[in-house]
Formats: sequence, C-alpha cells, structure tokens
Amino acid sequence: MIEEDNLIFDEDYKSKTDIKKEMAALRELGAEISKLPNKIYQSLNLPEDVNEGFQTLKRIQSHQARKRQYQYIGKLLRDIDTDPILQAIDDWKNGRKTLQVKNKKMEQLAKKLIEGDKNVHNDFFNEHSTIDIQKARQLIRAAIKEKKSEKPNGASKKLIQFLKDFFIN
Repeated sequence: MIEEDNLIFDEDYKSKTDIKKEMAALRELGAEISKLPNKIYQSLNLPEDVNEGFQTLKRIQSHQARKRQYQYIGKLLRDIDTDPILQAIDDWKNGRKTLQVKNKKMEQLAKKLIEGDKNVHNDFFNEHSTIDIQKARQLIRAAIKEKKSEKPNGASKKLIQFLKDFFIN
C-alpha cells in the first residue's frame, strides 16, 4: 500500500476492466490451446482439471455451450502459470514458419534444378558433395521428363522430398 496525500492506494488493486481483459486473454489462450496438434498439447502437461475441461470441449457441438466451456477453461487457467504454455505455443508457431520457409526454398531449388542447365547441376553437386548424386540425378531427370510430357506422375514431388530429407533432416 502506498499513502499519498491521505489517499491509500493498493498496489495489487485491479479494476473491473483489467480483470475482464485478463479473463478474455485466458479464454483466447484456451481457444489457441484447443487448436494445437495433439503432440504439442500433450507436451504442455496441463493439470488434470484443465485437461478434463479440454476433453469436454472436444465433445461439445453447440456454439453457446462451447463458449461457456471456454469461459470455464479460462477460469481454470487463472490458477496456473501460463508463461510456459505461451512459450510452447510461440515456439510451435515459429517452428512452423521456419519449416514453411525451408519448404519454399526446397521447392525453388528443385525448380532451378529442373529448369537449369548442366552448369546449375554441376554447381549444385560441387557444393553438396555428400548428397547421393546418382539418386539426385535420377530424380532430376524424371522431373524434367515429367515437365516435358506435361503428365504429372509425382517426380517433381519426389525430388522436393529428397532435397528436404537431405537439407532439413
């Protein structure tokens, strides 16, 4: 408590508006948690009562009932430290963005290899000498053939997957 000119201020005081904003944020957090993939959700190690709240939410079809359940989950989340949960969600989102960027780069690389001349191929294989050259050339030839015939058979997808396996994993 702080006393200033005979007025006493409580440092822990929260206005009704502040409390409502916090509850809305916890409801939003509950909604984000419910959209997480099962693997990420399991890694959060939520308390049993919160877990039960989310299990109940999965069974609810009615919009109004779901809204009430989110309210209840928000109330349960008040009692736990949400910082690790927020961090896990942020890490998951950033990981997805990073993976999307890497996937886009692999698609562009495959496109260059398919459309490129022998110099592009030679430069690529010189830079990445540990790649399975025979397999890569085979996939590139199949993708070029696929492009020329204009009949998709999945060769370019196989080339992209091969590149992803080499560079990302």
